[in-house]
Amino acid sequence: CGVLASDPLLLEQLSSEAARRVRLVIVTSILGTDMAKHKETITWLESNNSDLVGLRRSGLRLQNDDALELCTAMLHSADLVHPALPWRIHKQRSLQVAAEFFSQFEEEQRLGLPTLPFMGKDPNHLGGLAPIQVGFIQFVAAPLWSALNFAAGEDRLAVVLQNIEHNRKVWQQLGDGKEVSDEQPFGD
Repeated sequence: CGVLASDPLLLEQLSSEAARRVRLVIVTSILGTDMAKHKETITWLESNNSDLVGLRRSGLRLQNDDALELCTAMLHSADLVHPALPWRIHKQRSLQVAAEFFSQFEEEQRLGLPTLPFMGKDPNHLGGLAPIQVGFIQFVAAPLWSALNFAAGEDRLAVVLQNIEHNRKVWQQLGDGKEVSDEQPFGD
Protein backbone atom coordinates (compact mmCIF):
# COMPACT_ATOMS: atom_id res chain seq x y z
CA CYS A 1 0.00 0.00 0.00
CA GLY A 2 3.07 2.22 0.15
CA VAL A 3 2.83 2.54 -3.62
CA LEU A 4 -0.69 3.92 -3.30
CA ALA A 5 0.39 6.27 -0.53
CA SER A 6 3.24 7.63 -2.63
CA ASP A 7 0.98 8.10 -5.68
CA PRO A 8 -2.62 8.63 -4.56
CA LEU A 9 -3.67 9.20 -8.18
CA LEU A 10 -2.46 5.75 -9.23
CA LEU A 11 -5.91 4.15 -9.11
CA GLU A 12 -7.39 7.11 -10.98
CA GLN A 13 -5.10 6.28 -13.90
CA LEU A 14 -6.72 2.85 -14.23
CA SER A 15 -10.06 2.04 -15.77
CA SER A 16 -12.81 1.94 -13.16
CA GLU A 17 -13.01 -1.86 -13.51
CA ALA A 18 -9.24 -2.28 -13.04
CA ALA A 19 -9.22 0.13 -10.07
CA ARG A 20 -12.05 -1.86 -8.42
CA ARG A 21 -10.10 -5.08 -8.96
CA VAL A 22 -6.87 -3.63 -7.51
CA ARG A 23 -8.78 -2.33 -4.49
CA LEU A 24 -10.51 -5.72 -4.05
CA VAL A 25 -7.17 -7.55 -4.16
CA ILE A 26 -5.57 -5.17 -1.65
CA VAL A 27 -8.47 -5.17 0.81
CA THR A 28 -9.16 -8.91 0.58
CA SER A 29 -5.49 -9.79 0.93
CA ILE A 30 -5.00 -7.57 3.97
CA LEU A 31 -8.16 -8.89 5.65
CA GLY A 32 -6.91 -12.41 4.87
CA THR A 33 -3.98 -11.90 7.23
CA ASP A 34 -6.43 -12.01 10.17
CA MET A 35 -5.70 -15.15 12.19
CA ALA A 36 -9.46 -15.79 12.32
CA LYS A 37 -9.12 -16.77 8.64
CA HIS A 38 -6.01 -18.93 9.14
CA LYS A 39 -7.76 -22.33 8.98
CA GLU A 40 -9.84 -21.20 6.00
CA THR A 41 -6.64 -20.27 4.15
CA ILE A 42 -5.03 -23.63 4.90
CA THR A 43 -8.17 -25.47 3.80
CA TRP A 44 -8.25 -23.57 0.50
CA LEU A 45 -4.56 -24.28 -0.16
CA GLU A 46 -5.06 -27.99 0.54
CA SER A 47 -8.26 -28.39 -1.44
CA ASN A 48 -8.16 -26.01 -4.39
CA ASN A 49 -8.21 -27.60 -7.83
CA SER A 50 -5.84 -25.14 -9.47
CA ASP A 51 -2.99 -26.84 -11.24
CA LEU A 52 -0.26 -24.35 -10.37
CA VAL A 53 2.44 -26.61 -11.78
CA GLY A 54 0.57 -26.93 -15.08
CA LEU A 55 -0.13 -23.20 -15.19
CA ARG A 56 3.56 -22.43 -14.61
CA ARG A 57 4.63 -24.85 -17.33
CA SER A 58 2.13 -23.51 -19.86
CA GLY A 59 2.75 -19.85 -19.03
CA LEU A 60 -0.91 -19.34 -18.16
CA ARG A 61 -2.20 -17.33 -15.21
CA LEU A 62 -4.46 -18.25 -12.37
CA GLN A 63 -7.83 -16.58 -12.85
CA ASN A 64 -10.14 -14.42 -10.75
CA ASP A 65 -11.26 -15.99 -7.47
CA ASP A 66 -8.45 -18.55 -7.37
CA ALA A 67 -5.87 -15.83 -8.06
CA LEU A 68 -7.35 -13.73 -5.27
CA GLU A 69 -7.33 -16.67 -2.84
CA LEU A 70 -3.70 -17.45 -3.67
CA CYS A 71 -2.72 -13.79 -3.28
CA THR A 72 -4.42 -13.75 0.11
CA ALA A 73 -2.69 -16.98 1.16
CA MET A 74 0.69 -15.66 0.08
CA LEU A 75 0.30 -12.41 2.02
CA HIS A 76 -0.84 -14.38 5.08
CA SER A 77 2.23 -16.62 4.67
CA ALA A 78 4.47 -13.57 4.39
CA ASP A 79 2.94 -12.32 7.63
CA LEU A 80 4.00 -15.60 9.28
CA VAL A 81 7.35 -16.01 7.55
CA HIS A 82 9.76 -15.62 10.47
CA PRO A 83 9.71 -19.32 11.47
CA ALA A 84 10.98 -20.07 7.96
CA LEU A 85 13.99 -17.78 8.29
CA PRO A 86 17.46 -18.75 9.50
CA TRP A 87 17.52 -19.36 13.27
CA ARG A 88 19.34 -16.15 14.24
CA ILE A 89 16.83 -13.97 12.36
CA HIS A 90 13.83 -16.05 13.44
CA LYS A 91 14.91 -15.85 17.09
CA GLN A 92 15.36 -12.07 16.83
CA ARG A 93 11.90 -11.60 15.29
CA SER A 94 10.35 -13.98 17.85
CA LEU A 95 11.87 -11.99 20.71
CA GLN A 96 10.62 -8.72 19.20
CA VAL A 97 7.09 -10.08 18.92
CA ALA A 98 7.29 -11.57 22.43
CA ALA A 99 8.47 -8.20 23.81
CA GLU A 100 5.52 -6.48 22.15
CA PHE A 101 3.10 -9.10 23.51
CA PHE A 102 4.65 -8.90 26.99
CA SER A 103 4.34 -5.10 27.02
CA GLN A 104 0.68 -5.40 26.01
CA PHE A 105 0.13 -8.11 28.66
CA GLU A 106 1.59 -5.87 31.39
CA GLU A 107 -0.51 -2.90 30.28
CA GLU A 108 -3.69 -5.01 30.21
CA GLN A 109 -2.91 -6.26 33.72
CA ARG A 110 -2.30 -2.70 34.92
CA LEU A 111 -5.67 -1.66 33.51
CA GLY A 112 -7.45 -4.70 34.97
CA LEU A 113 -8.32 -6.06 31.52
CA PRO A 114 -8.45 -9.75 30.63
CA THR A 115 -5.13 -11.11 29.40
CA LEU A 116 -3.99 -13.99 27.22
CA PRO A 117 -1.50 -16.28 29.00
CA PHE A 118 0.80 -16.74 26.00
CA MET A 119 1.37 -12.99 25.92
CA GLY A 120 2.67 -13.02 29.49
CA LYS A 121 5.94 -14.77 28.64
CA ASP A 122 9.03 -12.71 29.44
CA PRO A 123 11.12 -12.52 26.25
CA ASN A 124 14.26 -12.44 28.42
CA HIS A 125 13.55 -15.99 29.58
CA LEU A 126 13.94 -18.23 26.53
CA GLY A 127 13.08 -21.40 28.46
CA GLY A 128 9.62 -20.03 29.29
CA LEU A 129 9.08 -18.67 25.80
CA ALA A 130 10.18 -21.89 24.08
CA PRO A 131 6.97 -23.96 24.59
CA ILE A 132 4.90 -21.11 23.14
CA GLN A 133 7.19 -20.95 20.10
CA VAL A 134 7.15 -24.72 19.63
CA GLY A 135 3.35 -24.66 19.66
CA PHE A 136 3.16 -21.67 17.33
CA ILE A 137 5.43 -23.36 14.82
CA GLN A 138 3.82 -26.78 15.14
CA PHE A 139 0.17 -25.71 15.03
CA VAL A 140 0.21 -22.39 13.13
CA ALA A 141 3.25 -21.82 10.92
CA ALA A 142 4.10 -25.36 9.78
CA PRO A 143 0.55 -26.26 8.65
CA LEU A 144 0.29 -23.03 6.66
CA TRP A 145 3.65 -23.42 4.93
CA SER A 146 3.01 -27.11 4.33
CA ALA A 147 -0.31 -26.27 2.65
CA LEU A 148 1.38 -23.59 0.54
CA ASN A 149 4.03 -26.11 -0.48
CA PHE A 150 1.28 -28.57 -1.44
CA ALA A 151 -0.52 -25.94 -3.52
CA ALA A 152 2.70 -24.84 -5.24
CA GLY A 153 3.47 -28.43 -6.21
CA GLU A 154 6.80 -30.04 -7.01
CA ASP A 155 7.86 -29.66 -3.35
CA ARG A 156 9.02 -26.13 -4.21
CA LEU A 157 9.11 -25.04 -0.56
CA ALA A 158 10.92 -28.09 0.84
CA VAL A 159 13.83 -26.05 2.19
CA VAL A 160 11.36 -23.69 3.88
CA LEU A 161 9.62 -26.63 5.57
CA GLN A 162 12.98 -28.09 6.63
CA ASN A 163 13.98 -24.80 8.20
CA ILE A 164 10.66 -24.41 10.00
CA GLU A 165 11.14 -27.88 11.48
CA HIS A 166 14.75 -27.07 12.37
CA ASN A 167 13.64 -23.91 14.22
CA ARG A 168 10.96 -25.88 16.06
CA LYS A 169 13.61 -28.37 17.19
CA VAL A 170 15.90 -25.55 18.36
CA TRP A 171 13.07 -24.06 20.42
CA GLN A 172 12.40 -27.51 21.85
CA GLN A 173 16.06 -27.78 22.87
CA LEU A 174 15.81 -24.40 24.60
CA GLY A 175 12.64 -25.54 26.34
CA ASP A 176 14.53 -28.62 27.51
CA GLY A 177 17.15 -26.35 29.09
CA LYS A 178 19.89 -26.91 26.53
CA GLU A 179 22.26 -24.20 25.34
CA VAL A 180 21.87 -23.40 21.65
CA SER A 181 24.14 -21.34 19.41
CA ASP A 182 22.62 -18.53 17.38
CA GLU A 183 24.69 -19.76 14.45
CA GLN A 184 22.56 -22.56 13.08
CA PRO A 185 22.60 -24.02 9.57
CA PHE A 186 19.81 -22.95 7.22
CA GLY A 187 17.57 -25.75 5.92
CA ASP A 188 19.14 -28.64 7.86
